[in-house]
Amino acid sequence: MAEKCGKDQVLDFNKKRLITNLWGIGQKEIIPLDKNCIFVNSDDTYGWRWDRPSPVPQTGQTNIAPIAPSVCVGTDPWGGFSTSEYLPIRIRDISSLVLYADYIYSVMPSPEDSQNLSYDLWITDTGNPNPSTPRQELMIWLNRINVPMPEDKRREDVSDGYNTYKQYAWENYHAFILDVPPQSGLKTHTVDVKKILDYLLNKGELKGEQWLALFVLENEVWKGTGKLTVNNMDAYLNGTWVSCPAVMYSNA
Repeated sequence: MAEKCGKDQVLDFNKKRLITNLWGIGQKEIIPLDKNCIFVNSDDTYGWRWDRPSPVPQTGQTNIAPIAPSVCVGTDPWGGFSTSEYLPIRIRDISSLVLYADYIYSVMPSPEDSQNLSYDLWITDTGNPNPSTPRQELMIWLNRINVPMPEDKRREDVSDGYNTYKQYAWENYHAFILDVPPQSGLKTHTVDVKKILDYLLNKGELKGEQWLALFVLENEVWKGTGKLTVNNMDAYLNGTWVSCPAVMYSNA
């Protein structure tokens, strides 16, 4: 087993990158760094654990920002790392894109916690992004607990053929939320991202010449404790598995 704990920790494996991603902690926040970790097990399952007991806003802010331990596939939209030769890809060149994940909460969040589990997709205006590249963020929430959204930003319900999501949007941010709490036991989630991209293209929210650079599976955590173990997570893009062999998904 490989494990790293604390700020700015990274583990690379199987064309994926795990990141502890404690970006949202306040400057005066006390957080147990040895309990915020990423790990890869000997059987190639992987994940993260978190403990954020007393969140504090960042300097100059009134709201708590989340931490987001995560696994990333693709190219950093700020121009850092790259894990896959298949990303970035122009949106107009995507003929099919389905994301798959199966996972288990090894430690369940409590009813008082505030967190979600979500895909985070990053859209850029160039195939060679850098820190100044314009970006759009497309999130697909698999669950949430005690994370309110601004109702004045609520749009319509959107179906990808597997689930129906509540849509919220503002500025360069789009969230499609499956409004269910975290659940115990092994869970599997499938999302047809191509249908959501087509929806946004038809609404004029995206352009075909933009690029899909990165997709991320993450827990955004505003407060609480938990542990997520991922058995499999990958994208089936234009008939090709982006980071893992298709045999891992016998039911796909």
